[in-house]
Amino acid sequence: MITTTQDASTRSIAEYLLETLRLLDRADNQRLAAQHGGAYGDVREALIKVLAEESWGRGMADEAIYLAMDSHISIADAMMATRTGYQTNTIVEVTDEITQQIADAIGKHFNADRDYWPKVMPSDWDGEAGRVIVWDNMPDWTFLACWGGYDEGCDCPSIPLPAGVWVEAINPQALRVLRS
Repeated sequence: MITTTQDASTRSIAEYLLETLRLLDRADNQRLAAQHGGAYGDVREALIKVLAEESWGRGMADEAIYLAMDSHISIADAMMATRTGYQTNTIVEVTDEITQQIADAIGKHFNADRDYWPKVMPSDWDGEAGRVIVWDNMPDWTFLACWGGYDEGCDCPSIPLPAGVWVEAINPQALRVLRS
């Protein structure tokens, strides 16, 4: 029997998983670092499940993980920062090219008809930071695109995003694309 002195509290497990995410993010083997279908995505899902034990919903957990990874802080500090609204990211303009790539990924992800493809709105569309993608042909797609989930009995993973880019659901048919 092997004994260990490592702390096995929920908080410690979350910190260990965050450190594993950081290692996978820098992995030499980029298949491991893939957010969708790679070990990185699996460890991220495990961390979200651990945070759920602390009564954090998927969206809140995703935001805390992003903040911890982006700002190089602990998951506990990231959870506190997201609760208090503390902002450590400087938001920079998202390019048309990146936004269109994400809109195309959404269309492909949900098998959209090319005649009813997600639309990238003009940069000044709503006066807020980032760019907006609107698609009114599928209800609640934004929540599935951001966090994954189940829709009509099908498992729907979240949309893979370029490094430094994240998305926020504005409403069930509009998604904001941001970059730090």
